[in-house]
Amino acid sequence: MNDISKPNPAQLARNVRRIGRLDIPGGGQVVVDGNYAFVGHMTPPDGTTIVDVADPANPRVVATIPVHDAKSHTHKVRVAGDIMITNVEMNKRHVLRRGAAKLADAEAKLSASLGRPATDAEIAAEMKGKAADVPLIREFAAKGYHTCRVGDIAEEAGIAHGLLYHYFSSKEEVLETVFRENWSELLARFASVEASNESADEKLLGLVKILLRTWRNDPALVTVMVREVGRSAHLASQVDEIGRGFEVIQRVIEQGQAEGVFRAELDPRLASWVVYGGLEEILTGWVMGRLPDGDEEVARAERTIVDVLQSGLVRTPVVA
Repeated sequence: MNDISKPNPAQLARNVRRIGRLDIPGGGQVVVDGNYAFVGHMTPPDGTTIVDVADPANPRVVATIPVHDAKSHTHKVRVAGDIMITNVEMNKRHVLRRGAAKLADAEAKLSASLGRPATDAEIAAEMKGKAADVPLIREFAAKGYHTCRVGDIAEEAGIAHGLLYHYFSSKEEVLETVFRENWSELLARFASVEASNESADEKLLGLVKILLRTWRNDPALVTVMVREVGRSAHLASQVDEIGRGFEVIQRVIEQGQAEGVFRAELDPRLASWVVYGGLEEILTGWVMGRLPDGDEEVARAERTIVDVLQSGLVRTPVVA
């Protein structure tokens, strides 16, 4: 059997003779059971094809089973008696995951160097991928958690699906655990700043630095926090720890009011929400690739938000 697509075909196999041919979409796994071959396809909308191979010289398709949507594929198939079992996986999941992790950086880098938004072809070249995949990656990155399956989480972690279910009942519980553990670490750092002997305005600056520098230290974590936790009404209502961050900021503002540094007439609770809201919007801008996020930009964001806060919070001395 030779590669007939080339002028001087190379021999691909020995002692193999073609006895039949059937043109169907590319297959992944092929299983033969009795007089039938079961073919799992690699790309949607083709799912599984059942072929009558009783006469190997004249195979014929007897049934096709499409996938339920264009975002899945079923490239594996098994047959036991009268039962056929197929997998259902996210189509191009590896491309989408890797691309989603790189997309924002690639867009920001190209926009900065080109002075304009990059085209999909330019983004694909930067990420060493295909231009046709960029819109899919962009959609996947936007939806994130909602398109993720428990099986995807297990595979990424390198563990069996059943083992993951031993510890977590659902992907919602996985997300909640990720949030609780990482938010608890952040609260501990908040508490350290609050317990210091610094003045209230220095403490406020310390809290700002903790939140904004988290983006440089762990952008993937911040992305999950901003896109999923912050916008999940269900999770937000279940996790008490969210309010503790606001409480620390509120107490620092109250300390500043007691010291005469911050304006006494301000509502400290509302002010704490204003502070946190401003920080979260900056983080969101970085996550969405709408704001530059280099080391200099992060430092500038720290200075800017503190300047803005102090303009609104700091008490102006009265000149007699």
